[in-house]
Amino acid sequence: DRVDSTDDGLIIYDYKTSKSRTSRPNLRKDFQIGLYHLGVSQKYGKPVQSIGHWYLRMDQEWMVELTEEEVEAVVERVKAVIAGVEAGEFGAVPGYRQCMYCDYQELCDVR
Repeated sequence: DRVDSTDDGLIIYDYKTSKSRTSRPNLRKDFQIGLYHLGVSQKYGKPVQSIGHWYLRMDQEWMVELTEEEVEAVVERVKAVIAGVEAGEFGAVPGYRQCMYCDYQELCDVR
């Protein structure tokens, strides 16, 4: 992954090797993208101009500009995750896609 600094702010690239792109609406909601946005802007003290994926197989940038509301939604989600961890809540969220890549399939009662 990469962070570029310009006169207007920061540009954050998350390199991807997948064969298909994430839609821009889904990219705007992507938790990892939101966390990168928050962390990088706080670390460097500069605004994030754009953020997104760079698809290596297609050599294509797929960028978005997050609104303040979208960044605030990530902050609220982080707060909810922290509250859940502090409360000891680690409930499974089963589903085909979630379970397919889960590292804990062998231990899970839901599966």
